[in-house]
Amino acid sequence: MTLSLFQVAALALLGLFAGILAYQLASVPMHPSPRLGHLGVQRRRALERYPSLRMFEPAIRQVAAWVGEIRRINLLGLGGPLRRLRDRQVERLTQAGHFLGFTPDDYVALSVLCGLGGITLALLMHLLEVSEPLITLGLSVAGFFIPYALV
Repeated sequence: MTLSLFQVAALALLGLFAGILAYQLASVPMHPSPRLGHLGVQRRRALERYPSLRMFEPAIRQVAAWVGEIRRINLLGLGGPLRRLRDRQVERLTQAGHFLGFTPDDYVALSVLCGLGGITLALLMHLLEVSEPLITLGLSVAGFFIPYALV
């Protein structure tokens, strides 16, 4: 199989785009964990009480930094809707007593990571042929709503 010049150029541009995207994501500093105030107390208690949270907290903070960066630079016109979503999340998290000491960006990051985990589990179940397609689709969508159901 030989590749035409057009296909090689398309692959090169795709690789360049992936490299630039990876560089931009890696250059965003990690979101700081709250240490002071009510949020800091809640975060410390959550980290002491849930050892699994301690394991995933760095990933949550990094994805939270990416979410904050997308909101800040208004990527793809998502800045406005993300600001409105953030305002609703601040209200929900405040009403929930600052659940686990999460900031709104941490909350979105947890939703994204749970969704990716649900998709991964659904794909694994599909590859092992242990579930029906409807269950696989439902599990992959349900992962994104787990944090919303907890708060």
